[in-house]
Amino acid sequence: MKICKHCGKQKTLHKIEIAKNCFRFWCDTCCEHYNKWQHKKLIHCIRSRFHNAVSRCTDGSNINYHNYGGRGIQCKFENVDDYIDHIINDLKGNTFVKIRELDIDRIDNNGHYEKGNLRLITRSENLKNRRKTI
Repeated sequence: MKICKHCGKQKTLHKIEIAKNCFRFWCDTCCEHYNKWQHKKLIHCIRSRFHNAVSRCTDGSNINYHNYGGRGIQCKFENVDDYIDHIINDLKGNTFVKIRELDIDRIDNNGHYEKGNLRLITRSENLKNRRKTI
């Protein structure tokens, strides 16, 4: 039994990753609260990325519309919950640390935002995956 540095109570502690290669030792209760908080942040992050993708594909006033909607690229997900479910469950983007460090990318740059055409990749990989422009 050790003292939890988060709540100050003497309990059995667990190691949790709070950032890349940064760990804390907290009790069950503090870990549970932290995990709920992280899950909310994860959902907010993915939700924001979904709305940005939809805006690029549908809003003619978006600065990047000509690169997405202007080329016929669409977001084929029925709603934001379907998108979140796909990212978390199918692409295994289940931690906020992972999502923050990775981009959600279309495998085929001419393809739509849809299941089977999305992946999680690093920013440097994503910068190499661009269409050729003159």
